[in-house]
Amino acid sequence: MIRVVRGTFTKRNHYNPCFWTALWNEEYYRQYCSDPGPRGSPRQQPVYALNPRAGKILPTTVEQVHFHKNLGVAEITPESAKKFCARWYPAEYESMAADVAARPEVLYLDFEDIFTGVETAARYRSLMQVAKLGDFESVEHKDFVTCLLMIHAMRSHEFMSARIDGMSALGIDKWEYFWMLKNAWGNRTFLARAATVPACSEWTLWRTLNHASPFAIHPS
Repeated sequence: MIRVVRGTFTKRNHYNPCFWTALWNEEYYRQYCSDPGPRGSPRQQPVYALNPRAGKILPTTVEQVHFHKNLGVAEITPESAKKFCARWYPAEYESMAADVAARPEVLYLDFEDIFTGVETAARYRSLMQVAKLGDFESVEHKDFVTCLLMIHAMRSHEFMSARIDGMSALGIDKWEYFWMLKNAWGNRTFLARAATVPACSEWTLWRTLNHASPFAIHPS
C-alpha cells in the first residue's frame, strides 16, 4: 500500500539506509560483527564524509549524509488523478471524475513508507549479513543480495532524479512514477529480468586494508 496523507512528511529520504552507512563507523561495525545486542542509534554514528561545496572531508553523522530532501513527497492534484485514471483505468474514468468533482482535494503521497518496507525486508538483512561475513552463505543468499542491489540501484539519487525529470517531461507526475516504481518492485517477472544475469555471474568481494569506503572516509 502507498500511504496518501495530509500530515507531516519525511523530509530527508536516505537513499542509502542509515543502518547500512552506520557500518562505515569502524567501532560500530566491529560491534555489529561481534555483538547482536544494542549498539546505539545508527543515525547518530559519527563518520567523515566529503563536503563537495567546501572541498573538504568533514566530521558529520550518518543522519546527515546520503539523503535527498523531500524526494518521497509527491502532490496529487484532482487533474493529475483524472489523467492517471484515464491512462491506466479508462473504464472507471467517469466514476472517478465524478468523485474528484465532488471532493476536489489536493492530496500528498509519502513514498517513505515504501522505502521503509524495502529496508525491513529480508533482502537488506541479506546485505547486512554479507558485511558481517565478507561472503555469501549460499546461492539463495547471493540471489537475495542481487535482487536487493537491483532495487537499490533504482532508488539511487541519480536514477530517481533522472527518472522523475524524464517522466515529468512526458506529462507523468511524480506520484504516478512512484506508483509505477512500487508495482515494478512488486513484480517477480520484472525483478527476475533485472537480477538473472548478475545473479548467475561470478562475483568477487573485496575487503579494504583499512576501514574506509568510496563514500565515507574514517580516521585510520
